[in-house]
Amino acid sequence: LTLDSRLVEDWSLARETHEGAVYQSGDFTARVTVAHRAAGIGLLSVRVEKGGKGFAVDRFHVAVRTPLRDLHRIWVPHMLLEGTLDRVTLGGGPSILTCANRAIAFVAGLDRYGRNRMSVGLLDQTVETEVRGGGATDSGRNRIVEFIRPLPGMSLHRTVYEETVYLNCAEASWFEAMADFARFEAEATG
Repeated sequence: LTLDSRLVEDWSLARETHEGAVYQSGDFTARVTVAHRAAGIGLLSVRVEKGGKGFAVDRFHVAVRTPLRDLHRIWVPHMLLEGTLDRVTLGGGPSILTCANRAIAFVAGLDRYGRNRMSVGLLDQTVETEVRGGGATDSGRNRIVEFIRPLPGMSLHRTVYEETVYLNCAEASWFEAMADFARFEAEATG
């Protein structure tokens, strides 16, 4: 998180409960909760506040690593100008911009048969988000998928910033993984 033009890295654990943990950094408080949606499907929620005062979210960056073993491609559903649904493969390091009017902040990592290996998405679809995938690997031979928002040079001004990261490692087809994410988003936002 980059808040008020400062990369916040000095979070200290303030409190831990069964539902999650509370971290502090200066005036900022971050509540992190983890929930299980189903077998192999988890939700990580983050809520950041600054004691009721407004602040700028300059960068929210989520990086997910998945083993390269049996990972054939990484793609994101993308609505083309013609209005048809296409699967845009994020291979070799390109990125796409997602927002509710052009794509969704959801990426699926698939095996060669189109089965889910790892799917990840962000609940809030209204903020323009850069989605990167496929180009970077770490020394542990893991593929890295990233979500970055807001776009460079922009800030989100909030008194509370909330986001939920959806992570699906369940055995399923790509369609079932995407459908479960769509159900989660519909349930969470009404």
